[in-house]
Amino acid sequence: MKKLIFLFAALIQLSISSNGQGVSLPANMSLNSSDFGTIVNIPIHVTSFPESIAVVIQLTYDDCALTFEGVTNLFDFGSSSPVAIYVNEYNSGIINIDIYDVVNATAFTLGTSKLLDLRFTFNGGLSDLSFVYAKYMDVSSVEHDATMTNGSVSGFATLTSNPAGGDWSSTSAWIGNFGALTEPGPGHNITIQSGGTITINTAEAKANSITVASGGQLTQQSGNLNLVDFLKISSGGSFIQNGTITCGDVSVDRYIAGGTWTTSNDGWHMLSSPMTTQAINGSFTPDPSTSYDFYGWDEAAQTWRNFKGPNFAGWNGGTNFIPGRGYLVAYQNTDTKTFAGTLNSNNVSIPVVRGGSDVYVGYNLVGNPYPSAISWNTGDWSLGNIGGVAHVWDRTAKAYVELDSPGDLIPAMNGFMVYLSNSATTSLTIPKAARTHGGTNWYKSTDERIVLLAHSPSDGSAQRTVIRFNADATEDFDLAHDGYFLQGYAPKFYSKSNNLMFSVNTLPGIIPDMEIPLGFEKTTANEFYIELAETLSNEVLYLTDNKTNTTVILSPGAHYQFTAEEGDSPDRFLIHFNPVGNTEITQPKPMVFAKGENLVVRDLKTKTLVELYNQLGQRVYNGKTDGIGMQEIGLSLPEGVYIVRLSNGIQTTSTKVFLQ
Repeated sequence: MKKLIFLFAALIQLSISSNGQGVSLPANMSLNSSDFGTIVNIPIHVTSFPESIAVVIQLTYDDCALTFEGVTNLFDFGSSSPVAIYVNEYNSGIINIDIYDVVNATAFTLGTSKLLDLRFTFNGGLSDLSFVYAKYMDVSSVEHDATMTNGSVSGFATLTSNPAGGDWSSTSAWIGNFGALTEPGPGHNITIQSGGTITINTAEAKANSITVASGGQLTQQSGNLNLVDFLKISSGGSFIQNGTITCGDVSVDRYIAGGTWTTSNDGWHMLSSPMTTQAINGSFTPDPSTSYDFYGWDEAAQTWRNFKGPNFAGWNGGTNFIPGRGYLVAYQNTDTKTFAGTLNSNNVSIPVVRGGSDVYVGYNLVGNPYPSAISWNTGDWSLGNIGGVAHVWDRTAKAYVELDSPGDLIPAMNGFMVYLSNSATTSLTIPKAARTHGGTNWYKSTDERIVLLAHSPSDGSAQRTVIRFNADATEDFDLAHDGYFLQGYAPKFYSKSNNLMFSVNTLPGIIPDMEIPLGFEKTTANEFYIELAETLSNEVLYLTDNKTNTTVILSPGAHYQFTAEEGDSPDRFLIHFNPVGNTEITQPKPMVFAKGENLVVRDLKTKTLVELYNQLGQRVYNGKTDGIGMQEIGLSLPEGVYIVRLSNGIQTTSTKVFLQ
């Protein structure tokens, strides 16, 4: 026995190159999904092995794709031979094969033959089968290396989530082939499609790859997510991580629409990174440098820090995205940007300051640091001196939109503005418990409130203002309930209380003869309209135009069209709940405006006759709207001034427009 131990030590440590002797595994052994979960035999062959007194072989395999079950079909030395083949799993993923006579070192000859079959349960995926060493000792006690030919086994299948969602470990949650498996395995390439949420509750979830498609939702409640290849969260997909991930690559995509590069107010987005470490350089700062803008908001200096400028890195603390910080970006070309690395999955804290003295004093641009939406200001948040109303940027409206109710959603990787009420620097902790699967809507308030929008038809911008009622509020600024007005590119439109400008104005209640002032300040355009988007039940809402001395009844979907000029008083409108004196109440009318060479008609959701006349009085267009509220009519007419006549059977209006 001592001699054999010595011989095996010598075989591993010192040997002579082979002289045509070899061992081999099957190259590219291909299986399919019906083999998942079943036993497969993988042969080992030897070639030209001479008479020997010992052979030692070690090989490795991927213990995720394969589970070692033993051996079969061993080489037959004959019933009287004392030589035996000893096989053991040295460690998970490592197999030792030793061939010898344990007592007398009897010689044997393998020649060219199949040595044995390794028996594995095939879980799916890819496993390389690699020899670490293959050695033999000839009858003269000379050690030799054998030539080694490695192999592999692979098999993959596609699984797609059931639209109803379900539990990861349940076959009913999936569409596709499992073979003999009862849950997804390392050979499955998985797509989480739009629909219900897939939830991982197992200690070890395995797959080759996972793609969370747009609208798809994946929640890892606990355990380890073991992926051979990658985890990809597509733009619009959502992932909540509460365990660990073992994976080759993790990436999150964010679709960003390009802007009209000749227009300064178009194409802006607020962006935040879902990764613990992510460089800004690269796809976020493409060539040429004139094709993008990338800014951070420096509250203390009340200025936007340009990434292309000399002071950005010093202010930002480097050239990486800071987790929990928001950035303002615009790109000339529409593109999908990719974040890659390790996902933020814990609470994220970001400093907030108040050191400025301009119109945005106290406002800090922070960001959702997760690849899922978060619920704003729910019980998991601790705001302290930070206001209960936040703001996100609405690219289409070219204005800030309020988050004024607990549970309002902030989309994945989206920046948002928060307000700090005092001068002490503090930090905002964005709680991981706030993560949720949700759509792209920035607000979903179910509270009764008044929401008014001032639209500028010429550029499509619109500014919201919100009026709410809460017995705990006052007519002054209440940190928990109110939000100051933040100016974007839309016309300024805000409610006023005690000479303060609000985007969200929460008042203690409705009292008789109550009047709520609304400020309005025009852009370069001259034509505007006010829309009532939400209102209170059981209340009639009146809008008074102080400039024209006109009062109208506003109803949901109704619009009040007006013009504004330079020098107009900003104290333009009043909202009230009873008629004012003997002022005549005017009903809303259909309206029309030009948009380039086309007409846009708002028809009060009533089919309306549209007639267009040139300056010679000739009718050049005659048609009807569909009664859908707003309709754009394409025209191919010479540039010039035209008269539009609208008639819905109740009212008739005439408006002068200029078509380009």
